[in-house]
Amino acid sequence: MKNTVNRISAIVVSFVCWFAIPLNAQNVSVGVSLMNDPNIFDTYAPLKDRITELSLDLSKGWISENSYTGLFYSGSLSLYKDLPARNFQFHMIMLGINYHYLEDDAAENLTDTSSTSDDQLSQNDSTTITDNNDDEIEEEIESVHNDSTDNFLNISFIGSTQINKLDFQDWNNLMFGGRIVFRQPLGSHASFRPSYSINYYSYPNLTTLTNIQNRISLIFGTDALPMNWLAFIPSFGLKSYPINNTGDFTLSINTSGGRKNGDMSGSTKKTISYNLSTPSVRQLSFTILWNYQPAPATRINAQLKHFNQPSTVARAIPELRKGAANFYDMTAGKISGQNELYDDQFSYSGNTIAIEVEQLLPVELIFNGSWEYQKKKYTYSATNLADSVIATNREDKRTELVLNISRSFPLTEETSLNAHADYHFINNISNSVYFDFKKSTIMIGVEYGF
Repeated sequence: MKNTVNRISAIVVSFVCWFAIPLNAQNVSVGVSLMNDPNIFDTYAPLKDRITELSLDLSKGWISENSYTGLFYSGSLSLYKDLPARNFQFHMIMLGINYHYLEDDAAENLTDTSSTSDDQLSQNDSTTITDNNDDEIEEEIESVHNDSTDNFLNISFIGSTQINKLDFQDWNNLMFGGRIVFRQPLGSHASFRPSYSINYYSYPNLTTLTNIQNRISLIFGTDALPMNWLAFIPSFGLKSYPINNTGDFTLSINTSGGRKNGDMSGSTKKTISYNLSTPSVRQLSFTILWNYQPAPATRINAQLKHFNQPSTVARAIPELRKGAANFYDMTAGKISGQNELYDDQFSYSGNTIAIEVEQLLPVELIFNGSWEYQKKKYTYSATNLADSVIATNREDKRTELVLNISRSFPLTEETSLNAHADYHFINNISNSVYFDFKKSTIMIGVEYGF
C-alpha cells in the first residue's frame, strides 16, 4: 500500500513539473470543496458525515493544422470528518487525439469544431478528452457538434486508480481503457459515427470481479432542424471475467450510529457467499439524444435510454454498498470504478430519462440543472434486512436532481478563481429494503485556475 502511494505521489509530482513548462492550451486548477452528506453509504440507515475534497486538475494541448492532442490529469483526496477510515484518493490520466480529414480550403477554417483561440480549442475538446465513460458515449459527439461534410477520427486512452484505507481496501481498483470514434458524413446535415471501446477493471482484493468490457456503438446524428441536434445510438456491450471462481466474502456492514471515534467498531461482521462463475454477460442498449440551443446563453440536453435484459446474471455484490460510498463530484460528474462492484448496467434492465439545462445569468453567473429518472429491474433478488429473499428481482425507481450555480472571478489575465455551490437530491425507491433511501447533499467549493 505504501509503495502504491509513493508511486502515485511520484506521478503527481512529475505531472506538476511537466505542466509547469509554458505551452499553448495549458490549464492548471487547484480546488477545495466541502460537502455535507446525510447518507454517505446511500442505504436505508443514514450515516452522515462532512467531507472535504482536495482536487488538482492539469491539462495541456498541442495544436497542429488539422489535429488536436490533449493530455489531462485529475486527482482528488476525500477526507471524512467523523469516519476517517473512509478517506480515499482518486487519480485519473487521459490522452485524447482529434484528427480532422478536411479539404484544403476547409483546413484553413477549422472553426466548425473549434475556435482559433488555443484556450477555446482546449475547452471544446475537453469533453472528448476527459469523458471515457461508455455509458455516456453520447457526450463524445458534442466535441464535433455541427454536422458537415468533413470526417474526423478521435482516439482516447484513460487510466485511473482509487486507493482506500485499510478498512475499505476491498474497493481499491485500477482501470485502463481506450476508445476510437470515426465520423463519416451523410450529406451536409447528417453523420454516421461507429465507435469501439475497451476497458479493463482490476480489483486486487476482489479478483473474481476483475473484468474486461468491450462496447460497439453506432451514432446516427443530424442537425437538419435549426438550433437542434438529434442522435440515435444503438450499442452492444460485452463484459467478460478472466477469473472463474466461487468467492466467499466477509463484509463490514455499517448500522445507523454504529461508529465510534471514526472507526468501524460499531459494525457487524458476517460471511456472504456468491457463485461468481459467470464467464461473460452481453447487453444491448439504445439511446436517443437531443441537444437544443434556442439562444446563445441557453442550452438544453435531453436523453432517453433503454437497457435490454442482460444475457445472464452479472457478477456483482450489492451488499458491498453497505460499506462503500459512491464517489460523486457534482461539478465534474465523475464516478469511480468501485460502482462496478455492485451496480453496473450489466446487472439490470430498464429505462432512463434525463434533462439538463445550462443558462448564463446576469452578473456572469452560470446555472446548471439536471433531472434524471431511472427504472431498473435487477437480475438478482430483492431481500429484507435479514437477507431473506422477498422478490425474485430487485426493482428500483430512482430520481435525481442536481442544481449548480457558479461564477468565475478573473484575477489576472492568466489566473482566475471559480466559486460554486451545488445541491444534489436522490430518492431511490426499492423493493430491496436496504437500498430504499432518500437524501439531499449540499456542497460548496472554490477552484484556483492558472
